Amino acid sequence: MLNKIKDFSKRKIEKFVEGQPKFVFTHVPKCAGSSLSISLLNGIYSNLVKNSPLTTGIDTKLAYKISNITGVNEQTVREIQLASYLASGRKVFVTGHCYASPKLVAEFKNDWKFITVLREPTERFISEFVYNTYKEQDWKKNTMDISEYISTDKMLKSGVTYARFFSGMSLEEILTDQKTAIERSVENLQNFYKIGFLNDLDSWITELNKELGFNIKVKNTNSSPNKDLVESIIADTVKVKRIRELCKVDLAIYESVNNNFCR
Repeated sequence: MLNKIKDFSKRKIEKFVEGQPKFVFTHVPKCAGSSLSISLLNGIYSNLVKNSPLTTGIDTKLAYKISNITGVNEQTVREIQLASYLASGRKVFVTGHCYASPKLVAEFKNDWKFITVLREPTERFISEFVYNTYKEQDWKKNTMDISEYISTDKMLKSGVTYARFFSGMSLEEILTDQKTAIERSVENLQNFYKIGFLNDLDSWITELNKELGFNIKVKNTNSSPNKDLVESIIADTVKVKRIRELCKVDLAIYESVNNNFCR
């Protein structure tokens, strides 16, 4: 009897889920922020859905803990979380700082609408540096000044953030074969349902609302914790040149997406 009740409940949930729009919002760090995730939830789903387990975020702290226990790369753990949610039949909205590799997107793109927002890479790089330097929590906090930050090999990964999120390649592979990393990232992003750009976010939201009948209203995105520092870095042409060198792979991805299939 209990099994029959469970099976009935499972079928009811699956039927309800089938009637809901399904979105994956790939949240690249310092590209629109968590406030956009909330805006998407509020504009797409009813209170019943958005406040239920049908919507979820990637648990980054859990992924970090599992990575330490198992030795599996933290981002791999996050992407496994994402794949599990998408395959479960019990989710309609998933968001978080999580890679969306070409294989994962290709596997689920027919059932899920993948969306993301990109930002001019040097702006994103500077914003991430300032945020990680001045954020209140100790979680992955930066203690270096900008000169040290842009001269250390440890920060090479910040300059290839888009490649890491979308190419399906490791950091070492990206740095070794930048051309392939760019090509794979751009090809993968072509499978996304919509790509927004931070400098024209309102147009992207308007397009989503018009095409799908939503009522998404953008709230203010996260502001910088030290705007003066941002301005001082931007004014330093030597530092900006170095940052552009670090971001050349992401710049190529961004420009290709923006110029060739902006949507």
